[in-house]
Amino acid sequence: MQAKELQEQLVKMGENIGASGADGIVGANTRAALDRVLKKEKLNFSLWSDARRRVAFEQIVYKKAGFYEGELDGLVGEQTRQAVRLWEASKVSPQTLDRELTWKSESLKTLPEAVPPLVVRPGQVKPFKVPTQTEINAAREKWPAQSQMRNFFGAPGTNLVRMTFPYPQVVAWDLTSTVTSTLVNAKCLKAFTAIFQKTLDHYGMDEIRRLRLNMYGGCYNNRSMLGGNVPSTHAYAAAWDIDPERNQLKWGRNLASLDAPEYDAFWSFVEMEGMISLGRHANYDWMHFQATKNFK
Repeated sequence: MQAKELQEQLVKMGENIGASGADGIVGANTRAALDRVLKKEKLNFSLWSDARRRVAFEQIVYKKAGFYEGELDGLVGEQTRQAVRLWEASKVSPQTLDRELTWKSESLKTLPEAVPPLVVRPGQVKPFKVPTQTEINAAREKWPAQSQMRNFFGAPGTNLVRMTFPYPQVVAWDLTSTVTSTLVNAKCLKAFTAIFQKTLDHYGMDEIRRLRLNMYGGCYNNRSMLGGNVPSTHAYAAAWDIDPERNQLKWGRNLASLDAPEYDAFWSFVEMEGMISLGRHANYDWMHFQATKNFK
């Protein structure tokens, strides 16, 4: 969070940051306001650095927004990084992006300039089985309705097992980190493993890297759904996010990379396991697919 945005959040909380207001300079008044907020949260922060106090304040903001369920410790871990991604994604709308891109030619409007469009190579696409709608519907029957997730998967944060990836994945919010496993709900272990094993068998690692199907955006995150207090599908470790940079929360298929033809095989693997892609069914949050027979 940039300094000016941090100051704006302090003001929204009713804190006095001085006569200069949100000027983007973290001075004595801003630091004092930060300390007041941390004190209200009853945090033991007296020995923390300024940087750690700022992170703790951001965690408070993300928690109030429903993006963060971790400890208010001022430390940047996986849950904090995911909260940052969700916070930033929540500020972007397809309409805003369209306005920003009106000066570009239509051929360049598929993705913002900072994220170049994927080069599609249809000649390299291998044959794969396209499931019928009847097959997809039948596969979904093994999963609960979204309203029945607790009864099926257990309480959020329970019934977790460690899944070893069929191929290494890169942490989407920290490209220097590679992971080989993650926590998933025990009832999803077989399906998630099958999806990524089929992905490896079909595409191979070179294509997986080119298509960014190794960009891990998260599975288990014990938080509420955006803008509410109902547990997220991620709280049950029954949902997966992939390549969030190119498939942001509010992007439609005009922006999301995962709508390209080369991903059809991947989505067939997802759908044959009965899981739902929000992008393919509602044209938003293309990074996300979940183990439910429906979605809200």
